[in-house]
Amino acid sequence: MKTKKALITSFFILLGITSVYSSESDIVVPPAGENMDALFNDPQSHLINSQMGIIGLIQNTRYMLRKKPESYELNWLAAALNYCYANYYNTSSSLRKRYFEQSVKYSQKAIEIKSDGVSGHFWLGMSYAKWAEVHGILRSLFYAPRVLEQMNKVIELQPDFFRGIPWGLRASVYAFAPGRPISVGNMEKAESDMQEAFKYGNDFRTNYQIYAGILIHQKNWEKALEVINEGLAIPPDDSIKLIDDFSIDELKRYKEQVEKELAGR
Repeated sequence: MKTKKALITSFFILLGITSVYSSESDIVVPPAGENMDALFNDPQSHLINSQMGIIGLIQNTRYMLRKKPESYELNWLAAALNYCYANYYNTSSSLRKRYFEQSVKYSQKAIEIKSDGVSGHFWLGMSYAKWAEVHGILRSLFYAPRVLEQMNKVIELQPDFFRGIPWGLRASVYAFAPGRPISVGNMEKAESDMQEAFKYGNDFRTNYQIYAGILIHQKNWEKALEVINEGLAIPPDDSIKLIDDFSIDELKRYKEQVEKELAGR
């Protein structure tokens, strides 16, 4: 058994994943103070920024959870890692569904352990939104209120959490959901929430990506192009490289779409 474990460990070391199947010297440590920036910008970040690296972190975190299943920090970290792997590295619908489901499961466990833990609520809201998206029900009447509930809790607990993303995600719910009495949609609230998002993260490219998506949905092409260009003009942020690179790609895709719409007039 030891030989088999050693062979597996050696294989992952060759791939640069030194954290898999470690025992007393586990290197996966949740950021202090539930700091999401630290999650992407600490000694683990080089692993998060590669597909094989994040797989190693997921495996390592699962191993640690077998020893400490009631750890709030490890559960929200597992939720975050599963979300990131599904969102940033996977194109397979079935795999995305599976990993987002895992993220929901770990987030729910984190909240069960610590009901006022901001990271548990944040990753549950993020995971609900993406789980609904991959199941083709992004604007679902059932899931929009669930995402809204989690973001409301995050904003209540810590309004400046993770550079304003909770405000942006709540704005997306208000923008994409049908209006009352059918659902929670409200463009006035969406615009107001985006202003709050920019207050806490005016140099955070992801907020521009979220707002551009809302404006495109509203077919406000001129304003969308303005926001896209502002977002693309922000210097690269290596402290959150994984998220920043994704937002750059999304904004470029949005720009191509918007320019085609404007050219077709």
